[in-house]
Amino acid sequence: MDQFQPSFSAPTAPPVSLEPERHMRDTVFAYLTIPVCFLLVKVLLATERGLGATLAILLALAFSALYLRLSGVRLTVRAYVTGILLALFSFGSLTNDNAFLRGLLFLVLCVLLPFFIYTCCTKRENSLLRAFWGHAAHSFRIPFDSIKISFPCFLFKKGDKPSRALSILGWCALGLFVAIFPTLIIGLLLSYDTQFTALLDRIFDFSFDHVFENLRDIILACALSIPLFGALFGNLQRTKQNTNTAKTEIASDRMHILPKPLLCAFVTPILLLYVLFFISQWNYYVSAFTNTLPQDLTYAEYAREGFFQLCTVCVINALILVIFQTMMRRRDGERELVRRVYTAIISLFTLVLIATALSKMVLYMDAYGMTLKRVYATWMILFLALVFLLTVISSCWRKFPFFKCAFAATVLSLSVLFLVNFGTTVANYNVDAYQKGKLSTVDVEALESLGDSAIPALVRLEDLLEEKASSDKNAAILLEQASTTLDRLQEARKTQERGVMDLTIPNLLADRALQKR
Repeated sequence: MDQFQPSFSAPTAPPVSLEPERHMRDTVFAYLTIPVCFLLVKVLLATERGLGATLAILLALAFSALYLRLSGVRLTVRAYVTGILLALFSFGSLTNDNAFLRGLLFLVLCVLLPFFIYTCCTKRENSLLRAFWGHAAHSFRIPFDSIKISFPCFLFKKGDKPSRALSILGWCALGLFVAIFPTLIIGLLLSYDTQFTALLDRIFDFSFDHVFENLRDIILACALSIPLFGALFGNLQRTKQNTNTAKTEIASDRMHILPKPLLCAFVTPILLLYVLFFISQWNYYVSAFTNTLPQDLTYAEYAREGFFQLCTVCVINALILVIFQTMMRRRDGERELVRRVYTAIISLFTLVLIATALSKMVLYMDAYGMTLKRVYATWMILFLALVFLLTVISSCWRKFPFFKCAFAATVLSLSVLFLVNFGTTVANYNVDAYQKGKLSTVDVEALESLGDSAIPALVRLEDLLEEKASSDKNAAILLEQASTTLDRLQEARKTQERGVMDLTIPNLLADRALQKR
């Protein structure tokens, strides 16, 4: 089958047995999911968490792997790869302080965690990349389908007799209750040390003023623990009963119903329209590569117009490619030259427009500086260019491992997006551009909106302006703005309460820069 042929169907597997075998280990881990989920709820609802969010995700990953390993599941290479990616992405909350990126990061991690559990319990003969969306949907369905068989693990009875888990948990609860008194006494004796007391206050920031908030988090944690353990227990039963040996059904094979002449006649006028459009707008697009601006247009209008054109054309071309891959009729052993040629042409046209839009964005940033929105737009443009480039290569080389390369490209792009602190990049770029004379001024308010990431660059800008202020009136005005902003930020940081779990790399670098100031 063609390497570029995707599949969107879920794996076909028989239902899990309604009466699986349960052990004491299952009951213990079922209740341990509650504190794990409590930490996850804490970091998900508090976007300022840095180190705490990373540790909570790593704890959930290690907890899941430990349960499956103790249950006899042998982790495959694919499971290790997924786990490493989840652990790698979790450091994104530590390397940047952008609220939008953190929210997006947690969504990705919430997708990867059940998929990691799923890959741990999936046999090697099943292809995960070629039918990724089907397997991903199946990994989300298992936690909820398995609630009926996993929920009894939260009960303390095994048949008609109390299980051994009840005895163990009871003794543990009694031991923790008795340990309260000597722990408090020792804590009071050691409280003479102010550093030790401050550390305890930063780590254990529980306050009776937040009783209802903590009660809400406990309820959410209990609710979240049921599908989390359902994912673990349900996938474990799927492994024990060998229900994952069924091959993935390629649903798209049944969708090859449209004849080639119909699709070619449908796409050819669109391609000709692209050709005419490029010819008529040749000077308009080439101006981006020659670093010149068309008449009656500003840099902002020029860049935004190109970007929206890119998005529209990419959506249309992507839909066309999906139709070609999933609905065109094909025969066994056929080289499918027509489909490959049309796929390559569509992708090449898109790459031309991507290159033009990227040049426009570079021209725009050279004129007005860098912002987070412009960086995100550039990231998306480069990611789309990489995907369409792989599509062109796949159309010309039949044995090209498209899905493996696309997976690697996605991982690389997401790693750059989550692990690189774009706020620091933006701030340093604007200050460097002003120092080199490329920018006539620096938007201090825009830098202030970047948070802790921009403070080192603002301190460097202040030092630079102090040298120019005596001979440049504009530099003196800009120096006053930068100094006032830094004073306000420094004063605000004195009143902020940051615990150990709130630490981020931008926060530490900001403290270091302000101390040197």
